[in-house]
Amino acid sequence: MSTITDIVFNNTIYSPCDDWGLLLHQINGPSSLIEVQNAELIKFMRNFNDLTGCQNHIQENNDKHITLFVDDVNMQTWLLNGSVDVNVDDINIFCRNIYDKEYFKRWKRRQERRIRNIITYDELNRELLLFGMKLIKELCVYFQDDHGILNLLEADYERIRLALINSLSH
Repeated sequence: MSTITDIVFNNTIYSPCDDWGLLLHQINGPSSLIEVQNAELIKFMRNFNDLTGCQNHIQENNDKHITLFVDDVNMQTWLLNGSVDVNVDDINIFCRNIYDKEYFKRWKRRQERRIRNIITYDELNRELLLFGMKLIKELCVYFQDDHGILNLLEADYERIRLALINSLSH
C-alpha cells in the first residue's frame, strides 16, 4: 500500500515553473496512513510534513501560483494561527470523514474565493491525479522548446491518465 508519505517531488521538471502544487499533512498520527494508490506518479506535488515549513516555503516563493492540498487538521491549525497566505491561489482540503468535510463546507462560505474543493481521504488519489494532468498540460506549453523535458512530461501525463482510468473503473 502506497501512502501520502511515499510521494516524492521531481525538482528537476516541476520546480522551475510558475505553477506549483503543494501537499501539506502531518507525518505523525493517522494522516501518515492516508492511502494514495498512485503515489509514485505524484511527482508534481511538493510534499510537506509540517505546517511551519510549508508556510515558510509559500512566503519565500511569493512569485509562484500555488495550489495547496492540505489535511483538515493542518488547515484548522493554520486558521487558528492567522490567515492563509495571499499567494495561495487554490486550496483543496482533504478530510478524514464526511463529518469533517461538512464542517469545512460550512467554513468554505467565508473563503469561497480560494477553496476549490473539499474531499475525503478516499478521494485524494483521484483529485491529485486530475490536478497533475491539468498541471502537466500547462507545463507542456512552458517547456515547448525543451523536447527532453517535454517528453518526460508527456510520459508522466500518459502514466497518470492510465492510472486515473484504472481508478475510475474500480
